[in-house]
Amino acid sequence: MTGIWPQWFRPPFGFRYPWNVTQAARLGQATVTWSLNPRDFESPPPEVLAQRVLRQARSGDIVLLHDGMRDQSCTVAALPTILRQLARQSFELLRVDQLLA
Repeated sequence: MTGIWPQWFRPPFGFRYPWNVTQAARLGQATVTWSLNPRDFESPPPEVLAQRVLRQARSGDIVLLHDGMRDQSCTVAALPTILRQLARQSFELLRVDQLLA
């Protein structure tokens, strides 16, 4: 326990059903999903994953990347390239609360 109540709810697999969105709202959580899914769960080589993100990224996107699922070393290895290249393309990287404010 962190002592911090989450303010965001990402439904499993992105399935927004009326019951889970309603329950999240009752708990004071806003439901948020992603707009860009580079399919890192397929464990592609880091350069492939980075290219998937960089080819598709648009202003305002929320990029879905996983942690704690199988071996995510490809995601971890791709992140420096993704972050560096997005910054070079003048993307401003924000937390979800900042983006949706």
